[in-house]
Formats: sequence, structure tokens, C-alpha cells
Amino acid sequence: MAHWMLVFAVVTAYGSSNLFSNFYQSAFDGLEAALPVATEVVGKKLQRHLLESQLSGASLDTPTWKEMLWQARISLLAYSMDKLQLSKDLDKHGCKLRRFVRQTPGVVRPQWFLCAAARHAHGDEDLFVVFRGTHSVSDALTDIRVEPMDVGAASIHGGFLDAFIVAWEDGLGAELCSGIISKARSVNFLGHSLGGALAVTALLADVLPLAKPGKYFATSFGAPAVLHGPQPLAAARRHGTVRQFIFENDPVPRLLGNDLKGLRAVLALLPGERAAKRIGFDANVVGQYEHLHAAEIIWLRGGRGLLVPGDRCSDFFHLHDAVAGGANTRFQHAMDRYISSIALLAEPRHRSISSGGQDL
Repeated sequence: MAHWMLVFAVVTAYGSSNLFSNFYQSAFDGLEAALPVATEVVGKKLQRHLLESQLSGASLDTPTWKEMLWQARISLLAYSMDKLQLSKDLDKHGCKLRRFVRQTPGVVRPQWFLCAAARHAHGDEDLFVVFRGTHSVSDALTDIRVEPMDVGAASIHGGFLDAFIVAWEDGLGAELCSGIISKARSVNFLGHSLGGALAVTALLADVLPLAKPGKYFATSFGAPAVLHGPQPLAAARRHGTVRQFIFENDPVPRLLGNDLKGLRAVLALLPGERAAKRIGFDANVVGQYEHLHAAEIIWLRGGRGLLVPGDRCSDFFHLHDAVAGGANTRFQHAMDRYISSIALLAEPRHRSISSGGQDL
């Protein structure tokens, strides 16, 4: 405070000269312009802290938390590039690899695998389709194709929808035909980051065989929003259950669907802003995305799992929080962080996890 008072005194004392008069006027013009913005940011942050205190804990029992930990760990395996090693790693988790589609350089298609786990007395299998997150230029191009596309009763991120349809036509559709679906105890779509977005898109793409409620599930970790416009009815997502995990101030789940002022502020800081505009990265389009309101959204916050109502995501997940955290928020998107956080809730004595790395 003393330093600011000294500057103020010096500027005032020499304010009669043109140089200091101009400096004086510019400084206070800048403060006048910045004050409303700073006040708005601080106000929103205080409001979110108050709202956060009203959130309840996610009502997951210990077996369910352990299942989520298991799913998080096999989601990390989607970053594997070696089919033999992937098969061995899945065997350790009790899941038998059925199909692995690797993304090769120059080929625009998502990387994914399908495995089956027989974990029940009657031998019924649970199927798991796991998509890899952003790990290549091809994946990044999928991410930035934000123009929505209509499918059935929903409007979906165009890049995500196209990527899922490519996977469907690339063998996933044959693996998930009606006969296989009817025999499976459950069909689960999983993924981190882009992979999580594809997992949610799977339920909305209007290609899955019809099934009774309780057949389809999607679990995402650090995934961006998928929906653009009206929220679909349960039938439009094949009556699937969606569970989304968001770790602390992970910026990725906050990017699509934030207010236009915040998006423009962030884009203005990026060196590729002009390039983004040339390829159609429109903040007006991006700002209208939403997470699925019917999803169970669990905020991994301060060692707890907080349940956030799907229709109130914008109250809690804002880009201001991610930007304010600086460079450290980038690392909060890593899958390792999700695994460690969920492990603390599934295995209270757990303190560290050793696992392979992946691009963020």
C-alpha cells in the first residue's frame, strides 16, 4: 500500500507537466477500466465458494468407488500403443481384450479398445469400450471442430460425433451388434478428456441397438461438454446412465460452454487465436455448449467427491478458476490426478499411484 501511495504522490506532484499529466490520466483510466472487471471476477469467485459450501457429497458406496477406480485405471490404458502390452495389462485387471484399433499417423480416426470382464457368478460379461484422449494432431483437429451437428433429438459437437461414427464404422458397430448387446450384462463407454467426450457421444449418436434401461453406461474423466442446445430425453441417450468426474480446476471440462466474455479473454491470450478463427473456432458457438443435465457430475475437490447438479455446472466450473490457477491447472487434467483422487475415496489408506504417462 505504501508503494502505491508514493507513486500517487509523485504523479500528483508533477501532474502539471505534459509527460506526467498524460501518465496520470492513463494510469487512472486503466484503473477505472480494470476495476469493474476485477470486481466481477472476485464477486463470482466468492459466490462460487458460497455455492460450493452447499454441495452434498456424492452418494457412492465403497464398492462403487472401487469400481470407478478400476474404470479410471483401464481408461489410462487407452494411451497404450502396443497391442500385446495392452492385452497383458488388461489381463491384470481381469478384462479380456477383444479388439484394439490403434490410431496411426496420417489416419483420421480415434484410438479405442474393447474388453470383456466376467465378474459375476452366472458368467455374464460386462463390456467396456475405452476411447483414448487427445494425443495427436488428428485428435486436436477433432477437438476444435466445434460446429454442432444434429443427430436424432440432440445437437452434438461435430468433431466428437464424426470421430465416434468413424470408430463405429471401423469395427465398433460389428462388436456391439444386437446379439452381443442382448447377452452382455452391461455395456460401458469410458474415456479421459476427448475419450470421455466420445464415451458420452456414444449414447447420443443414435446408432446403438435399443435396450432396456440399465444396459448402457458412460463414465468420463476430465471431458469437455458435448451437447449444444436443448437437453435430450432419456430415450435419445438410449436410457444410458452418465457419470462424469471433474478434478479440481481442470480447465478442459470448463472450456466449452463458458460465458463469451471469459472465452474471448482466454482466446486473446493464446498465440493461435487468429489460426483458431480461420478454422472456425467461434466463441459464440463454443459458449452455448452444456454438460448433460441428467449426468451424475462428481467434482473431485479437496479430497472429497462433491455432487454438482448437471443444470448448474456453469455456477461451479468456470474458466476464471482455471486461469487464476496459472500453469498448475494444466497438470490437473492428467489422468494420474483423477486416479489418485478417486483412489483416496475408494482406498482411504492409498497415497500414491504409479502409472504410465500421457499427453495432457
